[in-house]
Amino acid sequence: MVVIQSIPPAEYCGNCPDYILDSDVSLEFEVRRGKQTLLQELYSPDAANTIRVRDLGRLCGLALWGDLQGGWQTHHADRFDFYVDGTLLSSSILYYSRHNSFREPRDGGLLSSVNVKATAKGWTEYTTGLLPSDSRGPFYTLRAYKEYLPVAEQQVYAPAMPTDYELPYTVETSVASVQRELQVDDFDTYEVDFGNNNLMRYQLLKRIPHQVQRLRFRNDFDLPETLIATGGLSLEVKNEDESAVMAGREQRVSVSVQDEWTIHSGPFYHRSDIRLWRELIHSTQIQLLAGGNWIDIFPVKHKMEQSEQTNQVDAVTLTFRVADASQSYLIV
Repeated sequence: MVVIQSIPPAEYCGNCPDYILDSDVSLEFEVRRGKQTLLQELYSPDAANTIRVRDLGRLCGLALWGDLQGGWQTHHADRFDFYVDGTLLSSSILYYSRHNSFREPRDGGLLSSVNVKATAKGWTEYTTGLLPSDSRGPFYTLRAYKEYLPVAEQQVYAPAMPTDYELPYTVETSVASVQRELQVDDFDTYEVDFGNNNLMRYQLLKRIPHQVQRLRFRNDFDLPETLIATGGLSLEVKNEDESAVMAGREQRVSVSVQDEWTIHSGPFYHRSDIRLWRELIHSTQIQLLAGGNWIDIFPVKHKMEQSEQTNQVDAVTLTFRVADASQSYLIV
């Protein structure tokens, strides 16, 4: 038996290649995560004496997930061991991702599909990435600018990493958090740098729209991402009810609220916002900020509106229901 192709020592689930073996006899292939066995199957070679084990990234990804809160993403990555007939062939640290990407864990850096966002005071922001380390431990760098001129810079050290392999770290990077770390108030742009110029740049809006809806969702790496919509929020009242005739009068005996809201993106501040909206539409969890609380919503339909002049997407419309109908009246 010869290993033709294996999974790299560190990889994203969406990038995992097939495990390919050269053998003229059937082999038992096994995938373990610690003491847990995820796969144990007998594979037979094809006419070319090749055994190909597919979709291992999707399988291992079922055991991983991200967290919408800040700090170390302890469930986002883990070590997986690959055995043949009870003998260990290789081990890999796998990081959750839904789809194939060009990046690799060894590159480190930002775990987002964009690197620039618009923000304002009072808005919640998250930035997640793989941190560089020095003798004092893992860190990220904050920089603030005013009219393109540097105002302040500070290395911020994260708590000790809870594992012997790299994990993503989520930083709460609202304007208030950056002001507190840098001890400066007057800036119009700030950056969160995860090393090797892998950074997220936030640009403060000079004018805050009158209607702003704030959304939070799990991005392609199952990590927290935020997005704003400025085109307004409308409501269509719907319900499903059951009625009965009682004492000669028909009346409702139960009502199921099925209200639907439609949110409009408004104009994009950056063209990369389109990628965020696309990820939001495909996300497994979407939340809307209402009354200071994040409320889970369930998308019903969406529309990508294109400009007739440029044939480019210039707005997105999303219709949704509240995931928990008892929270319907929390959105006003």
